[in-house]
Parts: sequence; C-alpha cells; structure tokens
Amino acid sequence: MVEVASAERIGVKLTSACMLVPVKSVSMVIGLGHGLPTWTHAQACELCASRDTCRLRPLDSEPAIA
Repeated sequence: MVEVASAERIGVKLTSACMLVPVKSVSMVIGLGHGLPTWTHAQACELCASRDTCRLRPLDSEPAIA
C-alpha cells in the first residue's frame, strides 16, 4: 500500500516489520461510494473495544458513519 499511495514522496517508509516511519504516521482504509452501510453512534460503540472506558459517552443518535 505504501507504494500505491506514493508515501515515499512525503518521507513515509515501511519497515520490514510493517511499521510506518516516521512513527507518528498513520494508515487507514476509508470506504467511499454509494450504498455503504451506516451506523448510529450507539451501534458503533457496541463494536468498540474501548466502549466501557470511553470518555465520549453518553451517546447521541447521530450516525457515526454517513
């Protein structure tokens, strides 16, 4: 993916252990397109490993992903 994103042109490299350098670099996948599923904040929180300690609770009913 690093090659596809042309990350080296901005100084981001991938180590043999698949870590990004510099360390503060982040990679993610974002779904774009029509007909993608949506979730409310409550539904997204139910799947989250940090749901019991999250400081962002209480939840509202706005979609987490639109």
